[in-house]
Amino acid sequence: MLKKILYFIMLGIFLLFIYNNYIKKMSDINIGEIKKDIKTNNIKYDIGNSYKISANQLIENQTNETTVFKQAQAFFKNMSLKGNEAIVDKLKNMILKGNITGVTDNGWKFKTTEMRYDENKKKFYSVSKVEAKKDDIKITARHFEANSQFTLINLYTNVKLTSNKVTLSCDRVIYDRNKNIVKLNGNIKVQVKNLNSEKGKIELVTGELNYAIYDMDNNRLIVWGKFKARMKGYTLTANNLVYYKKTNNVDVYDNVKLKKDDMEINTPKAFYNGKTKKIVLNKPVKGKIKEYNFESDYMQIDEVTENIKLSNNIEIKNKESTMKADEITYDKKNNIIEGVGHENILVFGKDYRMKSKKFHYFVDENKLVIPENFRVVKNGMKINGSNLIFYTKDEIGTSKKIYIEKKENNLISDFVKFNLKKKIYNLEKNISINYEKYNIVTQKLDLDEANKKIYMKDNFEVYNKEDDLKIYSKNGEYDDNSKLISLLGKTKVVKDDYEISGDSFTYNLDDKFGKLVGTVEIKNRKDDLIVNANELTYKYKEEMDIYGDVRLKKDDIYGNTEKIVYKYKEKMGYLITPGKVENKTEKIIMNYETGEYDNNLKILKLRKISGHQEDIKFKSELAKYDEKSNEIDFIKKVNINQKELNIDSDKLRYFIKTKKIKSETPITVTEKNLKMVIQSGEMDLKNKTLDGEKGVITTEDGDKITGDFLSGDYSKKEFNFKDNLKADLPSEKMKFSGDIAKMYFKKNKDDQFDVTRGEIKNKTDFWYKDMNLSSDYLEMDNMKNLVFGKGNPVLKIDGDTTIKSDYVYLNLNTNTGEMKSNVKLTNITKEAGTINATANDASLNNEDKKVKMKGNIIVYQGENKVEAEEGVMDLKTNILSGIGTTKFKLRIKPKEESK
Repeated sequence: MLKKILYFIMLGIFLLFIYNNYIKKMSDINIGEIKKDIKTNNIKYDIGNSYKISANQLIENQTNETTVFKQAQAFFKNMSLKGNEAIVDKLKNMILKGNITGVTDNGWKFKTTEMRYDENKKKFYSVSKVEAKKDDIKITARHFEANSQFTLINLYTNVKLTSNKVTLSCDRVIYDRNKNIVKLNGNIKVQVKNLNSEKGKIELVTGELNYAIYDMDNNRLIVWGKFKARMKGYTLTANNLVYYKKTNNVDVYDNVKLKKDDMEINTPKAFYNGKTKKIVLNKPVKGKIKEYNFESDYMQIDEVTENIKLSNNIEIKNKESTMKADEITYDKKNNIIEGVGHENILVFGKDYRMKSKKFHYFVDENKLVIPENFRVVKNGMKINGSNLIFYTKDEIGTSKKIYIEKKENNLISDFVKFNLKKKIYNLEKNISINYEKYNIVTQKLDLDEANKKIYMKDNFEVYNKEDDLKIYSKNGEYDDNSKLISLLGKTKVVKDDYEISGDSFTYNLDDKFGKLVGTVEIKNRKDDLIVNANELTYKYKEEMDIYGDVRLKKDDIYGNTEKIVYKYKEKMGYLITPGKVENKTEKIIMNYETGEYDNNLKILKLRKISGHQEDIKFKSELAKYDEKSNEIDFIKKVNINQKELNIDSDKLRYFIKTKKIKSETPITVTEKNLKMVIQSGEMDLKNKTLDGEKGVITTEDGDKITGDFLSGDYSKKEFNFKDNLKADLPSEKMKFSGDIAKMYFKKNKDDQFDVTRGEIKNKTDFWYKDMNLSSDYLEMDNMKNLVFGKGNPVLKIDGDTTIKSDYVYLNLNTNTGEMKSNVKLTNITKEAGTINATANDASLNNEDKKVKMKGNIIVYQGENKVEAEEGVMDLKTNILSGIGTTKFKLRIKPKEESK
């Protein structure tokens, strides 16, 4: 472009010259007075060595000594002139007048009205308008001067040149043949048309300058002083210019400026290479395009392609940002701008910095492309990526391998599509976001910055690093205005050993409140726990509420209720509504009204509990289920029922595996009319045994048996008492005691339990009516109403009679007894005193108070002795009735003694 401007300026200058055609300026003719005119026709006249004249008529005026040539033609070395009249004085000065035309040997034609030649000054000049033409070129000037050799030609005053392509005007043009240079001075203006312009579009090159020199030997044009040129909307100004015709090279320097529309370029020096058709602007190059200012060390413009290249220390900036690069090129044909940074392209503004090694800008498409990696730092945020495509007009684009980092937060994505106007960003493939304590991984995510929303459109994972919590879902959104997270697809939350899932999930970051609804499921992999429900609400680090058909499974334990509340700080779960817990392995079911679960201790506390394990039924006001030990602590008003057996206590522990119960408080066991009480102890409900302290067995008839320790098989109704045995059986009108006893109970015809048999050991005592039997061992058969004693048995009757033997048999039905072996009888009455008797065996009839003795009977009463083989002792009278051979030994007291 610059070359074209210079070329048209040069062409204008050349058209000003009448090259190798000389017009001799004529001086004033000072001829003496001619006294007489001499006329000659068709004359040819040699005016010395300077020029020749031919004319139709020659008139010599003798008065003023002038020669007038009519219809004259003057011939010079390289030019001929023709006019109506030529006047030559005696000093050979010439004036050519009237319709002057001239022709040069190179084809220039010109005309004027008057031309003068001053022989003394050897100078041609014209004071009238001069016009020269060749082909389509026309030159006009107000004045013309030349030396006699036409080696110095001067055109001045309103000089103008016109042609099909060029219009030029200036104050003066000087041609110096000796130096072979052309000078242009003053108000030089040029306008050049590009005839090859598109039809209907004429491109103009215009310019203004003050001084110019064309060196014809060196084919060099020099312009100095401020000049201005315009073409295709461009304006070029500078103080100096040098044009080399042979090479078509141009140097422009000193305050060089190039302008177009909103663009302005300033440089101290510019160079045009005619061979490469390139313009080079040298350090420093400064410019402005619209609101952008730029500078560089080097700028190159290709005239043919109009491509532009900026190199070294490039800086482009506006009020908002600055870009630095090593090289920027502009491809005119494709309308593409490319930037290269060997180190880095750097763009920065008030709050950001961007680095890259290469970029392409497609002007027609308003498209910016960064094919390699780039890095942006903004407000403490670092953004790395590659393959950026950005449409600057619509402010939309895409990028690959995005990595954004701010402090400890970062975002990674393989691909992002963005709209800066709408502030929408679509991320795809291998997306990872680390924000504060959260990490998000997904394959598709939309960020609506304008509305402050995030949309997750594929499966995604959220990891809370602080809480070690993971969320898995599909299709969700986050509204930063309301701080609400809404997950619309199947959602799973993983925390420690827990896995929580549902059909949808919402969570408010401000309130720290969340809700999970639709097919809610909670899993604990470690504890093999599964909870199903319809809805779950969550208050961060405070509370989780589970609602609606809550179903629980842990190992083989199943449960259901309507609502559970879990307190995180307490690590407690509260069962708000009635429900059921079932251990299918142990075949136990527990129904409750409310409860709570201690997650630390793994203990479930239940209120108003009722349930069963196979044939064992239970209920209690309050109970604790210990899942570690698989035990239930009934701690308030417990009742256990096993078929017809009822067990009551204030507190007791139930061992589910073994079906045993244990209590430190009294246990009351009842079955029909039978009641068993122990103050502490245990029962085996599987093997139907009990073992406790301070045992008491009673019946509805008032029978009561107690002992320090009680054990036995309650299904067989066989009980063992130990220590301090005491029994009172009003129904049988008997009592007994001892250290150890085994008692047998059996249902009677009325379906009630009676004591059927008993075995009593150590210090036993038995009372029936007026009989008291004590021995080391005592056995009772209540079905037959028989009592057997052995081991030093002693039978006392009415407190007055004592019978000892090796064995004692009592028949309570007949109120009789049998004493076997080593019978010893002692009877004391007021009337008879004390009688001692021995025998091998004896029989007691307690109704009539008689004892029948057999074998070796010996009776002592004082000093009296009676011996017999068989006899009957009347305990009322102390009279022995002997049977068979009887021996007496009596001591008869004197009367005085008897008194």
